[in-house]
Amino acid sequence: KTTKNEFIIKGDNFACRIDRKTGQIITLKKNGVVILNGGPWLMALPLDGEGCEPDHDANIPPFNNLCGNWKANSVKAKKEGKDVVISVIGSYYNFIGDYRLRINANGNVKLDYIFANKIAVNPRQWGMVFDSPKSFNELFWDRKGRWSSYPSKHIGRTHGTAPLFYDGVPEKINPREEPLWNWSMDFNKLGSNDFRSTRRNFNYAGLRNNKGQQVMAVSKDAS
Repeated sequence: KTTKNEFIIKGDNFACRIDRKTGQIITLKKNGVVILNGGPWLMALPLDGEGCEPDHDANIPPFNNLCGNWKANSVKAKKEGKDVVISVIGSYYNFIGDYRLRINANGNVKLDYIFANKIAVNPRQWGMVFDSPKSFNELFWDRKGRWSSYPSKHIGRTHGTAPLFYDGVPEKINPREEPLWNWSMDFNKLGSNDFRSTRRNFNYAGLRNNKGQQVMAVSKDAS
């Protein structure tokens, strides 16, 4: 279905609304629950170091300045068999390119993208980002590790779950007292160290709410 401002795609217990101006997801509902409410956005984090200073602030804000000011030049939708494909061409401040969202009858979304940088940049991390509601506050994952074994509370473990915030961790800590909890449970305003840590080479990873509903990304290299 097409309206003046949106493409509306419906299937088996799901509905997805796409903004015709930006080419981005407004909402994707599964069984009546919103699991995505934004994106995709390009993320490209440069390989920049920071000075090691005694007044270093642990609450470092998210840094994604290279990918601001998204403008879509073309947003098109077409049916391919039972799938709907949204093709988008556009640019950011420092990147230009395109992406395709292929949405099937079960509400699964496949994303393909190609972006070229307008300036010289050495990124340490890049990819496409989607938004989920804040109620999806538990991370789960399975990945290929660099080592064969990890401690059970290690942030680099190959599989597990991590809540946005762990219960029982005090907001203020006395630096003269030894913590009674693991470092992975420490937090800042963006969440626990465990929740915020980067998971490389994942087979799958996702977010879950307290009702067990989830949104999951599956790697194309997953077996």
